Amino acid sequence: MLRVMAFYPSNIESKIDFTVIRDELHRRCASSLGRERVDDMRMETDYETVSHLLALTDQMRSAQEDPMLTFPRGDIHDMREPIARIRIEGLFLDEAELDALRHTLSYAAELETFFGGLDSAKYALLKNLSTFHTASADRKNFPLSTGSSMVTSRTNKGTPASSQNRSR
Repeated sequence: MLRVMAFYPSNIESKIDFTVIRDELHRRCASSLGRERVDDMRMETDYETVSHLLALTDQMRSAQEDPMLTFPRGDIHDMREPIARIRIEGLFLDEAELDALRHTLSYAAELETFFGGLDSAKYALLKNLSTFHTASADRKNFPLSTGSSMVTSRTNKGTPASSQNRSR
């Protein structure tokens, strides 16, 4: 992920206070999954990638400031351990884990609907974040509908080729 040219010192991130930015982002994360993503962030030097990320950020800022749009609010729980555990025959999620999974899937559906419903002309990069940015017949039953790709890996649609091999 780190593609800093050889002429940058190895401690460039601390020299330019990138760690301060990372700390602020870390503080604003609502879940451990977000904090892990922030921990994985590194200074980017590739012009194409930086330009794409800035455009994506600008579209998100515009969407959040758009009075006609309401960004969904909810919780994303880290379900990796409970899901891995129930792969063992005879083990199940407890009531709290089921509730956390339900909340996470519900919020994921709200996010999917939000991003999928964005105006393609105004928010093309954000719309490409949506798995179902093409017409979906049954969004209201998204977590329950068959063929949901929520549990399959997503491709990096709409991202520059130089950044497609990064870890998520």
